[in-house]
Amino acid sequence: MKHKTFEEWMTYVRDEVDEKTRVEFENHLYECDQCMEVYLEAIERQETSFPTVTDPDGFTDGIMAMIEQEKPVTKIENPRTYAKTKFYQKSVFHYLVAATMTLLLMTTGVFQELMTIVTDFENKSPKESITEGIMKETFSFVEEPNQTNKEANE
Repeated sequence: MKHKTFEEWMTYVRDEVDEKTRVEFENHLYECDQCMEVYLEAIERQETSFPTVTDPDGFTDGIMAMIEQEKPVTKIENPRTYAKTKFYQKSVFHYLVAATMTLLLMTTGVFQELMTIVTDFENKSPKESITEGIMKETFSFVEEPNQTNKEANE
């Protein structure tokens, strides 16, 4: 990793580098703690040339006013605007549909039928696991030649 010199960081702090170099320097700061220290030292040296804020409250108010001019804030002036949305776009409609569907499925016995299907499936499934079945097949494969040898010896 090639470290940047103090002079290079000073040019970066004074904003005298092009955009490509700026991105390179910023990515380097993410990776290198040593250069981060040099960069912070360069900022401290350059600190005297930074503009000072004489009226912090006025400065903040001015910035907030500029932000408000840039981006218009959309406010709900009339609470009845919610009432103007279509009925099927409201949350209450979705809750009512879900509750109605649940009651319909419960009264028709769909959930009960699902439970019997699950119970039948569980009863029909083999009692031993797949791993146990594989183990039995493996042992029978190993024991088969031994039984053939015993029968031949008798």
